[in-house]
Amino acid sequence: MPYVLAVSGFKASGKTTFCRSLVQYLTERNWQVGYIKHSRHEVCSPQGTDMGGFAGSVPSVWWGEDGARMELPGTEDIHEITARCFPGFDLVVLEGGKQLPFPRIWLGPPSSIPEGVTGVFAVHDREAPEDDHRREPALYGKDGAQRLFERVDGILQEGGTGPLEVYVGGRRVPVKAFVGEFIRGGVAGMIRALKGVSDPETGGIVLAAPPRRRGEREE
Repeated sequence: MPYVLAVSGFKASGKTTFCRSLVQYLTERNWQVGYIKHSRHEVCSPQGTDMGGFAGSVPSVWWGEDGARMELPGTEDIHEITARCFPGFDLVVLEGGKQLPFPRIWLGPPSSIPEGVTGVFAVHDREAPEDDHRREPALYGKDGAQRLFERVDGILQEGGTGPLEVYVGGRRVPVKAFVGEFIRGGVAGMIRALKGVSDPETGGIVLAAPPRRRGEREE
């Protein structure tokens, strides 16, 4: 199943333009890349149309002279969508989906990231004069889009390495880069909300989950 990378921001932040440029950059480097645009509006064909008559029964494809469009009525799980539409792909770029748990690029100032949005590992701020990679998440300024594209390309090339180490029962479990970026960003965001914590990323984070005692009830 491909990685999913979310590109999020408020209206008019340039999400579609950014996604189009990122997809083009990666496909030129021979990555298999798909694109999903998340919307809160209804997108499937309405009842009363030829396509709409199949809603809720089977996946349907509208095939024409310029290509084909697939409809998966009632599908809410993005993992099912990516599995059906992009088998064997390297990456799917998801435009929008602020509340979905994926590694994320935020478009806009770092201060504009809403509370509860997780997985942000990079920010592209068109108003910032220059990059600042010392901060977390890394900031890419007005001329930094190309460098951010290169970073995504680099993460895909790294494959099995990432900014996170996971051990289960004392054994190290490989974590791919995008998964690691998401877990680390999400954990850091939750820890920042705790009292007495300023910047958990400065010294790193060590999180231990002891084994449950035998007979302990799982809530």
